[in-house]
Amino acid sequence: MRKLSLKFISDLVNSVGVLHPILTRVKKDHTLMLAIRENFINIYYRGGNILNIKEHNEGFYQASFDDQYNKSGLLIPDSPTEINHQNDSRSWIDSFPIRKNIMDEYFSTHGKAEREFQELIARENNNSTISNESEYLLRISKLLNRIPDLILWLSAGWQLSEKTVVTVKQL
Repeated sequence: MRKLSLKFISDLVNSVGVLHPILTRVKKDHTLMLAIRENFINIYYRGGNILNIKEHNEGFYQASFDDQYNKSGLLIPDSPTEINHQNDSRSWIDSFPIRKNIMDEYFSTHGKAEREFQELIARENNNSTISNESEYLLRISKLLNRIPDLILWLSAGWQLSEKTVVTVKQL
């Protein structure tokens, strides 16, 4: 089940929470999407994971960026691996433009068109100005360890009634 602890949620949504600057940035940057996983979050850019944040029992968050994207050998910013304060979160935010550039370089030769398109659909559905007026909810999901698919719930008065699997394929 995808869920976060109450502390994790508080650190994201509370204005004094250590992760709040990251959530604020994601809300303002329409190229980023936050995805809740089991006790961690991923921040996605173009279908790739630009930031992974895991909660540890010791009261801090572990932050990471997948170095696999840096095939071009660009200098990766030195961001803290532990997030204990809002300044640690801001350090990651400040590094996003460089990390995006690294990922752009990677995707220019190792494209993930399907995942990028799925993220675009979900982000537009969830963040558009009329998203609360929508009669459907989209979620990216991996089915049977295959490529991610989109799950579409049709709602009847906001009660999820039918589920349809939509597969996005690159032609």
